[in-house]
Amino acid sequence: MRRQAIYLLAFDTNPATADWLLGEHRRSLKQARATNDVPSWVSVRSASVALARYGQQEPLIDFVTTGLRDELHATANLNYWTYWVGEGAHTYTDDTFMISNDPRRGIGSVLFGHLVERLADDSEQVELYVHTLWQLLLVNPRVVAGAPAMRAAAQRKIEELSAAPLTGAARQKLSDVAYGLRLS
Repeated sequence: MRRQAIYLLAFDTNPATADWLLGEHRRSLKQARATNDVPSWVSVRSASVALARYGQQEPLIDFVTTGLRDELHATANLNYWTYWVGEGAHTYTDDTFMISNDPRRGIGSVLFGHLVERLADDSEQVELYVHTLWQLLLVNPRVVAGAPAMRAAAQRKIEELSAAPLTGAARQKLSDVAYGLRLS
């Protein structure tokens, strides 16, 4: 519930909210670094995404770099997104699904389309979208097999991002995605 409240606060225009979110991010980050468990990092994600809506990109970039650095957390990210976009078939009441579901089964096209639609240089979450798209293609390289329109849309979006102010890591991942799409 707390994570949802944090996410919703990203839409509040009160300047004091941004300060509160920054404090929440620091608190969540401290806990996540101490425990390194998935729910703690998901809290960091929520605060980072909220801060990105206020124009503060560093927390989100740090989350992508630090919070998604290993297979466990990358799997949790894919499962979280899959659930968020409604591609999964179940409703969950806790976070265990994020680490227990195999992201190679039953995910792909809906999540892929969702991420591609949001690839834009003015998107406050573009670094997270790029990383998640890259990770999705790593675990499911055939996600666009038999879907030439989806592949073409992704290639167009990647081309549009060629001059976007992305980190070097995001730019490399986009290059990897473009290469993967050519192979699919």
